[in-house]
Amino acid sequence: MTIYRLSDEMILKYKNKYGENVCGANVLDLFGFNKSTIEKLLEFRGIDFEWDDMLDVINENDSKIKSKKWLIDKIKTTKMVLNYDKRDKQSNKYNIQFIADELQNGTYKIIGIATETWGHYMILGKNNKGDIITYDPQDQRLVVGIENIIKDFDEDNLEYIISYSNGLIIDRNKGSIRKNPRKKTRKKPRKKTLNNSHKRKRKLTT
Repeated sequence: MTIYRLSDEMILKYKNKYGENVCGANVLDLFGFNKSTIEKLLEFRGIDFEWDDMLDVINENDSKIKSKKWLIDKIKTTKMVLNYDKRDKQSNKYNIQFIADELQNGTYKIIGIATETWGHYMILGKNNKGDIITYDPQDQRLVVGIENIIKDFDEDNLEYIISYSNGLIIDRNKGSIRKNPRKKTRKKPRKKTLNNSHKRKRKLTT
């Protein structure tokens, strides 16, 4: 499963090591994936790195990560895709809570956010106080609380959230699962902002 221990301090001190268009590399680096794994991902720079490609990377490598936290029996990570519609705040709130349900304080997981034309990797988790947060290692952007996360996602007109789950809650929300939205690469960098949202446009990214 893809659940990792991180302290609040580790998140706030993380520096983007890989620049634009490599959000997946920064996510894996923050979670402690080995350098050779990240170098393989960097080969996708400028071309599609599909959601299932990330799933393969997780299942092949994350059992080696020292910061892994096994919450239940060791099972493979699975990919779950949930619909996101800015016109339905209640459903979006439920889905974000649903994604976070398997986490404990100080633990985090990989997620993707997407429309039909672009996608982006980041993390979602619970800080040491139990607040649900999203963090983008590529631009060190931290958003705290479901309400602020929804405002942040709404500005990008999201259509999907991709959650990499350990299977603990995989069957609870079948109605809003879409099998395979298109994943592209590349993204415009954003300014660093903590705890709230600001307007920007995301492009395609790895």
